[in-house]
Amino acid sequence: MISYNLEKRIEHWSDGWTAKNQGDSPPAPFINYVQHYVGANVLEIGPGEGRAHETVRRVVSGYAIADISADVLKAPVWANIKDKVLIRTYEEDFGKQFDVVHFWYVLHHIPRCEVWDFFLFAIRHLKTNGHLMFNTPYLGFAGGAYSDNGVLTTRYSPGEILNLLELHLDCIVLDGTNIGKSNGHIYVGRKR
Repeated sequence: MISYNLEKRIEHWSDGWTAKNQGDSPPAPFINYVQHYVGANVLEIGPGEGRAHETVRRVVSGYAIADISADVLKAPVWANIKDKVLIRTYEEDFGKQFDVVHFWYVLHHIPRCEVWDFFLFAIRHLKTNGHLMFNTPYLGFAGGAYSDNGVLTTRYSPGEILNLLELHLDCIVLDGTNIGKSNGHIYVGRKR
């Protein structure tokens, strides 16, 4: 399923999806866990202008991307990436699994009515013993920054995320040392 406010979300992420939407977020919040990328076949969901890819591209064995915006997928930065999926429903499928599935500053743009389907999409594309890596939303902004509409920030606490994923993944990292600058906790889970 993916339908809630989809056209508005596509419009937002197709028009100015680069730096103006990044705020003060660090480009590689996962840098302390880069070892998980070495030699890995990787899927990034919501890749934007490629900040995460730029950090890990030299150490991965393969890279694929998925996004709700066709404009993002067509951006010049992704010209050499052949495995791309335009997400219109969470039933979309690459037809293969990856060693790492990751997304950064994406979870807070997933409305609550879709979050379980979103995670099932990610988990389905993850190999057994593969790693799911992402950051939780930063919850310290003024109240006007939050709305469950897929554009502004949906509030998800680390506890909610752990509860959602515990059926499929073992949490091996929940790192809150860099909370702030738009970054919540770093989550790294291993698929059973």
